[in-house]
Amino acid sequence: MGFAMTQFSYGKMEAAQLEGKRSEPDGADGAVRYPGEQIVHTRRENLKNGIPVNRKVWEEITLL
Repeated sequence: MGFAMTQFSYGKMEAAQLEGKRSEPDGADGAVRYPGEQIVHTRRENLKNGIPVNRKVWEEITLL
């Protein structure tokens, strides 16, 4: 029962995301995003390129 419920929940979530993506954008950036969507992209970029750190902050950290 738990497994079937999980499949149902994921199916509903994916359907809601797709429906949201088909919506007309309201803001100036022209994108409709769901909560947490940018996190996936940011994590992928950070794994590929490292975590961006402000140079001045990094210099202060290395002095510790």
